[in-house]
Amino acid sequence: MQQPPAPTRRRPALAAATHAAEIAALAWAGQHDEAIARADSALAEPELGAASRIELLDQRAESRMALSDYAGAHDDAVAMLGIARGAHKPALLARALCRLALMQTRQEKAPQHIETAQAALRAARAARQPALEALSLFRLSEGQFRSSLGEAALLNAQRCAALFESVGDTVWQGRALWARAHAHDRLGQGARREQAATRALALAQANGDQLGIGAALNILYREHHDIGQRLMGLKQSYAAFRAAGYVERYSGPLGNLGLTYSALGLYAHARRLAMQSRQSDQNQGNRHSLVAFAVQLSMIEARLGHLDEHRRLVEQADTLNRGLGDHWFDSVVLWLHGSSAALQGQPAQACAHFEAALDVVRQGKGHDSTQQIIVLSSLGQARLEVDDAVGALAATQQAVELLRARRQQGIGSAFAPATAWWWHSRALHANGQEAAARQALATGYQVMLSGVAGVNDEGLRRSWFNKVDAHRQLIRAWLAQPRPKLAHLRGATSLHEPFERLVDTGLRLNELHRADALHEFVVEEATELSGAERVLLVLDGADGLRLAAGTVPLGEDRALLLQAVTPWLEDTRRSRAVSLRHGPDSAAAVHQRSCVIAPLIAQRELLGYLYADIEGAFG
Repeated sequence: MQQPPAPTRRRPALAAATHAAEIAALAWAGQHDEAIARADSALAEPELGAASRIELLDQRAESRMALSDYAGAHDDAVAMLGIARGAHKPALLARALCRLALMQTRQEKAPQHIETAQAALRAARAARQPALEALSLFRLSEGQFRSSLGEAALLNAQRCAALFESVGDTVWQGRALWARAHAHDRLGQGARREQAATRALALAQANGDQLGIGAALNILYREHHDIGQRLMGLKQSYAAFRAAGYVERYSGPLGNLGLTYSALGLYAHARRLAMQSRQSDQNQGNRHSLVAFAVQLSMIEARLGHLDEHRRLVEQADTLNRGLGDHWFDSVVLWLHGSSAALQGQPAQACAHFEAALDVVRQGKGHDSTQQIIVLSSLGQARLEVDDAVGALAATQQAVELLRARRQQGIGSAFAPATAWWWHSRALHANGQEAAARQALATGYQVMLSGVAGVNDEGLRRSWFNKVDAHRQLIRAWLAQPRPKLAHLRGATSLHEPFERLVDTGLRLNELHRADALHEFVVEEATELSGAERVLLVLDGADGLRLAAGTVPLGEDRALLLQAVTPWLEDTRRSRAVSLRHGPDSAAAVHQRSCVIAPLIAQRELLGYLYADIEGAFG
């Protein structure tokens, strides 16, 4: 009897290759749960060779990481390493070490991530495989720029981009350019960062690489000088990460959006985004992340008037930062202490903290100009408050010179660039240089306008002008000039963006289950949609009028405002009609206050009123 042919060893390899192609397609489409399930099934196949098993483990690790399962992805990396060492093949070892280096980077395990990436590079060179060498260089570059080793990261990013280009892999060439953009950022080279990020974005878009698109958009737009463009780019970054299925990357654009809404003065929205970013951040125990969150939230709470919570967060940031050894964070925390002292009416102490912060930031490589501008502007303001006019001018002069050097680069923080020009104008005035002070005021006005040149949403434009303290003061000083041009009141607007946001408003409304949360939500949304300075939600019941929620500029009293407008609310109770008032009657429109009252009616029952107003100077 003829014996059946012996089974070949090609079949498991061919099956594994088929599985790998299917898994790659699922992951590319953002279907990581399905990719993991398919990898689980493939890995259960008997007689898999070392190369096939490492390929499948690598793919599963990537999808696990995308879904923020760092522990599972790390386990896969360790399993890959064990197989590679047993196979004694440098190519397999390089791939396993590349995966392990990435997981160590994500889990903030420094300096192991750099050492592992260097070992991967040695193995890849021993294997004489350019694509593996390029991947090893990429992992090394990312580990280095995340450890503030900008110069080394830049060199390796340039090398890996050239290698990926030489083997025709434009997807990874684009991602290497993203690493290069981050290295330039660490070195304080803003223009070069934007050039590299723009090239990375073009390659990612050409290849349909949603992960690459999200990453490039985030670094390209997080410091864009135009708030409208920044919002658009960061929202697109978040959408691209969602399309790619990379939950672990959500926190980046969300955090930067929070900073952008802080820059607009929409602090309640900024706080919500900061909390959402924190919840999506899988490095919950990482001290860098914790310090950054405490700093961001502390300033939001201060602007919301929650000074006790602000001070608690300042102390938390200080405690978390001790021993971290990061010049940038050291400077930020010192600046935060200065800001806290200024808010408590202690300008001399604020000056001391700001001067210390400036010394520290200048010790770092690249001399981060964003942080220097913020600190110098704050220092100039504090020195004016202690009557040090000469010192204030020296600080603000340096701040505006740094701004000029940045040209059209923005500042990716809650800081509005016109702030530097406003305090420079005040410092010039304090030194008797009136002509120069007027010129600085005019420059600051133009910088403020350019910040919302791409914003067509009337509510966001008004918020930019009336909720940022320096902008409020700058506009009031501008209106005091002879025959001022009121360009900030004549921007092109569109109803498209507010209606888009109303869709999101409805979705969020359905998620609220507490009355107090609903009340705060109504005030927040009304403020953002209208750009009003003051908004009150007043309920009308058997016991009379009750202030449910509201927002007013810092230093004003919501209760006093309610008392002042109560006669108008009583008129609305009788008429049940929306009313619009402008006053005082004899004043020009720019010097009037515009007030609107809308009755809140459900099933013919009057529940209360929504009051909003804005000064004519702001819209």
